[in-house]
Amino acid sequence: MNDPLSLNDFLSLTQDEDGTIRCIATGILPKFKDSKSINPLILALEDNNPCVRVAAVVALKKINGTNSIEPLLNELQREIKTIKTSKVNNKDLLSIAEVAGSLEIIIETLGEMGDQKAVEPLGQILKSENIHFAYYDIFEVEQGGIYEGNPITGYRPKNPFSRTKQFNPYPIEVAYGGHRIASAKALSKIGGNRAFSYLTQASNDGNPEIRDAVKNALNNANMEK
Repeated sequence: MNDPLSLNDFLSLTQDEDGTIRCIATGILPKFKDSKSINPLILALEDNNPCVRVAAVVALKKINGTNSIEPLLNELQREIKTIKTSKVNNKDLLSIAEVAGSLEIIIETLGEMGDQKAVEPLGQILKSENIHFAYYDIFEVEQGGIYEGNPITGYRPKNPFSRTKQFNPYPIEVAYGGHRIASAKALSKIGGNRAFSYLTQASNDGNPEIRDAVKNALNNANMEK
């Protein structure tokens, strides 16, 4: 019977060419409960695969090493910058959604870690405006094609349609505020006077979704810290 893979085996797999393997290996590292995993996980935050980055964030939360808060704060700013500078077509829109999902997981993780160092950056996110980015839609144009048949037997194409892809020349604007809602929740978990101050200031935000999130956060806020 084959021996189970060791920590070093999984550390090596985090460098694999296959992003799926890197993602799985990264997610398994916390099971070893070894601080040796922290630096590789911090490096994984820079991976070009969103799955790996998210797995690294979750893993760092589980290990909760004392050196993990600063890399998470750095990754937080990087993901925000990625969304702010995005101008993509709909082929890449999924990747933007993945970045947004990763961003919210980072914020949630910071909240669960409960480190006061996260209060200021999360407070600044909460008081900021929604991120606006644009993408260009791609649509297919059908050309040609002749149908044959009748209403009884049905119609079928005699000559196949040819499809060409074209860009919509007008950008579609998207406003994203999920990171602000996540920040309100995270601040309520971290708690403390400064977190309470940021939540109170945001209670009159012009966005009703943010106001609702802040109201819920204040109701559940931990102000004992």
